[in-house]
Amino acid sequence: MTSYPFFIMLMAACLCSKALAFIPIGTSIIHNPSSSTHHVCFSSKATINPIVEITFPTPDEAASMGVRDWPQTYHKSSWDEVVSEGQIATRYVLDGKGRVDVNYYDNNGREASRTDRIYPGTLVEVNGEARLSWTVDGNDGLLAGSGGF
Repeated sequence: MTSYPFFIMLMAACLCSKALAFIPIGTSIIHNPSSSTHHVCFSSKATINPIVEITFPTPDEAASMGVRDWPQTYHKSSWDEVVSEGQIATRYVLDGKGRVDVNYYDNNGREASRTDRIYPGTLVEVNGEARLSWTVDGNDGLLAGSGGF
């Protein structure tokens, strides 16, 4: 098998597809010369993990992640939490509405931040050093499940 550098792989991806998706740095094209047909395969040697992900899984998807079994915390008002380097924090909003401000370092080591509205069904995942500032809307508080950290 032959492994080609990233820039050749990127060119091949452009030639093989009219729509180019995100391809992590460190990805290679693997070509088997003994094959009678030419296949372009992608093999990732290094991936860039997102530091902060905000998603909205369906109730069935949340249940399959075990959200119902996660420890739950009720917050009447705003609060902060810190995630240390090497830790992963996972929070699922069960009840209530508000906002989460996440201050973190991106994959290039630069300070970054994002603010997202949260409501029941919001999944917040943070991988690595970050500060999360949660703001609760209204007087009903916010109930969140903690799946990690």
